[in-house]
Amino acid sequence: MKTVLVVDDHDSTPALLEVSLSFAQVTRAKSTERAMTLIAENSFDAIVTDVDLPQASGLELLSWIRSRSATPVVVITASPDPEVPQRAAELGANAFFSKPFSPSAVRQRLEELLGVTS
Repeated sequence: MKTVLVVDDHDSTPALLEVSLSFAQVTRAKSTERAMTLIAENSFDAIVTDVDLPQASGLELLSWIRSRSATPVVVITASPDPEVPQRAAELGANAFFSKPFSPSAVRQRLEELLGVTS
């Protein structure tokens, strides 16, 4: 079973993804600080992060992840800033989704990234 870390300070996105990502064990983190601790202590097959997070943004988390590994990262955000998708791509995001998002589209992209067959 694959492992996916979902970083979001609200419960709705992780809950939605837990149901949608039936091929994976989902771990939740509500802040970049907690996510960094979990990433340092565990090996995840993929990471899904929101942009607007306590302490540091999801883009800062993405940059931190990229300085350490090539783990696939999917960015999901409700930010209206038109530069966020471009910045996420520049930092190495493997996919970007705006909220509201389609859980099945996120699942499909993660399956592609992880080589999971439905």
